[in-house]
Amino acid sequence: KMNPGSGFPVHPAWSSDGKKIAFAVRSNGNWLDFTSSTLWITDVDMSAKTFANTKQIVAADASRPTVTFPTFSPDSSWIAFERSTQARSREAQSDIWLTSTDGATVIALDKANGTGTLAGAEASSTYEPTLMPVAAGGYFWMIVVGERTYGNTLTDTNPKTRHKQLWVVAIDAAPQAGKDPSHPAFWLPGQDPNNQNMRGEW
Repeated sequence: KMNPGSGFPVHPAWSSDGKKIAFAVRSNGNWLDFTSSTLWITDVDMSAKTFANTKQIVAADASRPTVTFPTFSPDSSWIAFERSTQARSREAQSDIWLTSTDGATVIALDKANGTGTLAGAEASSTYEPTLMPVAAGGYFWMIVVGERTYGNTLTDTNPKTRHKQLWVVAIDAAPQAGKDPSHPAFWLPGQDPNNQNMRGEW
């Protein structure tokens, strides 16, 4: 039994080594719809079936009060997560960040999010990260949901109607504090642009 303080644990994710669980703790709403949450982590002992060292590692802020959808890097040392205006993606403002498991280093993944490149309704339209459980080519690979345009294939910029599609991001496998380790996202080929594709898995 773990005690995350006041609130309700949501969106749990296991570390690749099976020793930790990251999760959000919401303070309002329900499993799908909430607008206030923080990011937590706990150690797990499977043989004793116990939790230990349960603590908050990322707080919310006034402009993005919803911190959720954690996912661990292959080496279990980093967690990508969503910092958003609400848990549900439709019409939310959202970007993906990276934190060390102790919360000491928190990095905005600006290149992955298109910060400074995407503008208007397309800005802050990246959601629900999932990291691949193995590193490859010197990178952590992450799939995200994007509501951004793509040439003549995806052109709708209306947050109420635009389509959710899967985008892939490379992240340098040795992140450093103060440096964005991400690279620009690319659209995953083979998707039907008329589908709502979300919560990609590897």
